[in-house]
Amino acid sequence: MAEVVALVASVITLLDLTGKLALFGNGFISGAKRAPEEVRDLVDELNTLQKIIIRLKDFLGNEQQSLTLAKLEAIDGPLNFCLRDLQQLDIDLNSQSSGFFKAFYKRLGWPLREQETRKYIQRIMRHKSSLAIELGTYQLKISEQLKIQANKQDSWRAGEDSLKILGWLYKGKFDTRHIDIQARRKEGIGDWLLETPEFRGWRNGDTLPAFFGRGIPGAGKTFISSLVIDHLQSSIRKTGEAIAYIYFEYQNQTQQRPIDVVASLVQQLVSQLPRIPQEVEARYKEMRPKSPASEDLTRILFSMPKHFPQVFIVCDALDECDEKTQREDLLPLFRLMNDKGFRLFLTSRPHPEDIQQSLCYATKLNLSAPETDMRCYIQQRIERNPQAKHLVEKAGCLEEIISVLVENAKGVFLLVRFDIEHICQQPSVWDLKQELHKLKGLSHSSEEWPLDPTYDRIMETLRSRPKGSVDRAIKILSWLSMAQRTLTVEELRVAISVEADQYNLDDIYMPEPTTLTDLCAGLVVVDEQSDTIRLVHHAAQDYLKRKAVIESEHEVHLDLAITCIRYLSFDAFRISPEEPLKPLLRRYPFLDYAAKNLSFHLRHCGGDVMHGVLVRFLESSNNIYAFLRARDESSDRDLKLGSVLGRVYYHCDIENCPDKGEPMERSRFL
Repeated sequence: MAEVVALVASVITLLDLTGKLALFGNGFISGAKRAPEEVRDLVDELNTLQKIIIRLKDFLGNEQQSLTLAKLEAIDGPLNFCLRDLQQLDIDLNSQSSGFFKAFYKRLGWPLREQETRKYIQRIMRHKSSLAIELGTYQLKISEQLKIQANKQDSWRAGEDSLKILGWLYKGKFDTRHIDIQARRKEGIGDWLLETPEFRGWRNGDTLPAFFGRGIPGAGKTFISSLVIDHLQSSIRKTGEAIAYIYFEYQNQTQQRPIDVVASLVQQLVSQLPRIPQEVEARYKEMRPKSPASEDLTRILFSMPKHFPQVFIVCDALDECDEKTQREDLLPLFRLMNDKGFRLFLTSRPHPEDIQQSLCYATKLNLSAPETDMRCYIQQRIERNPQAKHLVEKAGCLEEIISVLVENAKGVFLLVRFDIEHICQQPSVWDLKQELHKLKGLSHSSEEWPLDPTYDRIMETLRSRPKGSVDRAIKILSWLSMAQRTLTVEELRVAISVEADQYNLDDIYMPEPTTLTDLCAGLVVVDEQSDTIRLVHHAAQDYLKRKAVIESEHEVHLDLAITCIRYLSFDAFRISPEEPLKPLLRRYPFLDYAAKNLSFHLRHCGGDVMHGVLVRFLESSNNIYAFLRARDESSDRDLKLGSVLGRVYYHCDIENCPDKGEPMERSRFL
């Protein structure tokens, strides 16, 4: 019953906020002589979202139905994501303090720029679709302007079955990374690409189906990919076309196997159809509860062009895929997709030879940041930093800063970002000019490693700090370089705080979230939407390894494995098999990572693991039970558990295995 009450409260809060924002927008439209088209689109989306929420509120009048929808109110559920975005829109519009007077609108105009408004439109469209599908059976009356898009999303009749089928096709979330990149992309950055003859020809279907954007590390390829996705999503609303996308990440290679990539693309495209295709529904009924086979997914994917006038696929950072386990299958797949009528937008560094040879059929364009983009970004950063703005105006050196930074960058956008952040941190005019003079002398002659001089400067700053800060920064960089997947901020806080002979961990021992980024002097970034933390760029990992900033892979994996074992040995995890596990996973967020990835780190650290650490862990059958249950909770059950404990026992004397007759007898695992 408490879950239902919380859900109703969340729905009412969301309904009030949506109504308030829609009223604000309608007030602007009625008070302005010519309201921009994007404002009208935003208001239309808010009005449509409001109708869905009202329908959801009515639906909650039935207690049984309320219980089935209680998952909407989960922390990572669609209600909370929607509420978060609308609260941010409310802040950006400053609607609480502005009032609704015509004079206000005439004097100030619409508070947001066009691109910012369009971003909110896209987010509201996603939230609208998520909530509508969760709601199940419904029918909305909408304006002619939204009819094409609404017919795709709002005509799903069997909502619960549709959700199950989409979840069967692919269990992950495809848009989290895009939302993160979208939020960090500055206005106007990358717009030059949309005006090039190569891109316009590709978009309009006048040139080759595949477009290959090549750029050196830090050139801004990922931001350009996010811009292309937004551009396509905005334009296909009225054309009935479809788009699916993937951001490849070196740190998530095991979660982006070829079959995972195909499954994600299929789910994205199927969700844009008016209804689930019969062949997909039939195959789902035949195979459940088994996951779809790769042949089924590929067949469904190749059938998608017959359902849409055009299908666009955007894949960013092919070079971050492993050559053997990913690209060996993906590159031939892209060639087949090219031949079957998909329009592909692919990006990569220029030097992986297999990518260059495989994409010989594509239109190619070198991607590098133009001077206009870099100038715009530098001015924005200075303008938004009051201290830096004051010092630059006092020194009268804005044009000199722009000239030096643009010249140094040579088309590498990430260099501009590092350099302007460094300039903005200076405490006085004298310091600013001194650092600007140093930047004039920097050489970025290496085409393969253009960021090395900047990384050298960052490491010099980092190493000048107290030893304790340096050690913790190196630990952070080691974890972010070698972790099996992207970590949340909370997971990393725990991971770097686990110490020897310590079997509990209070929050007072952990660094504050902002400290994580401060310690690393700009080498790490936090994605606020997903609350994850990562290295600022894949090139940073290359640098840390090449320059031996972090220890060898063998040694780092050893440290990470020992941390996981120490954490799994915590007193909090000495639970009986009957005790529920989910409260532990919520309270101890690092438990999921430690349980699921211990075997991976043991496999890569060689044969030497601290004997005492293993012995304490193996002596507690309840800790081992918690470990196995947490691992089952977060991974495929078809993997053999014996291989995990067998690997742990391998690193310890055989005498330390549980005796026969104990709950975890050795015969179960060895």
